[in-house]
Amino acid sequence: GFATFFYQEGGTGSCGVKNSDSTLLVAVQQDRMESSLCGKKVEIENTANGKTVQAIVQDTCPGCANANSLDLSVAAFDAIGDEATGVLDIKWKFLD
Repeated sequence: GFATFFYQEGGTGSCGVKNSDSTLLVAVQQDRMESSLCGKKVEIENTANGKTVQAIVQDTCPGCANANSLDLSVAAFDAIGDEATGVLDIKWKFLD
């Protein structure tokens, strides 16, 4: 899949929680997202450099390319890649 990033801008995610840009979180593609995923941990790997980050599902991503794509908080994206890249090739899995 692919990873993009977003800024919180003081908004509340679809899981009903307000987070800061420094929170490691993820938004799941809208066709896959359901309330039971809220709070689940996800491990995301940037396939280009092998870096990984663990983040928590807190939102829905209507613009994600497909069900294997995620939108990451700035902090989560920065942990595995460079914002200047814009989009990262990733693989990911649920941890719990």
